[in-house]
Amino acid sequence: MVVRRVVAVLLVLLSLPLTGFSVERKWETGILVSLERKDDPGNVAQPPRSYTESDGNPERDGSPTDAPAGRSSPRSSWMYYTISSGTKLYLVRIPASVPSVNKPKADVGAKVEYAIDGTEFYFRNPDGSEVRAELLKTTAKVPQSPPPPPSGKHEHP
Repeated sequence: MVVRRVVAVLLVLLSLPLTGFSVERKWETGILVSLERKDDPGNVAQPPRSYTESDGNPERDGSPTDAPAGRSSPRSSWMYYTISSGTKLYLVRIPASVPSVNKPKADVGAKVEYAIDGTEFYFRNPDGSEVRAELLKTTAKVPQSPPPPPSGKHEHP
């Protein structure tokens, strides 16, 4: 009898829609003002460390060993996006190795839909798909003040 109740409760819970667990984002509109690919040089000062398995040989005891001379840590490439909204500029990045189907579908100067959740920045493509990026920096735009009006006084030579 108790088993039937547990099974019935589990069936009811499993049949509930999962829409209550979806994330609702506050979407805003901005302009993609720049797009740039940059290579991260990696840590050139420190050669990468490799580890060997210990097999009883004192030369391979499982401790870190230096990599061959002249090798540096691997480089990674990033796509940097700058988005302008009403009063802010956002700098975000996505690994360049991400397939193009998982990147924002917008050209420089085009409107983009975006949402921010902590350090995560989300683009929404025209087809409704979302692309996650890393929010690196938020900068307040400096308002452009108009030039002061002429004072009405004219200097004559």
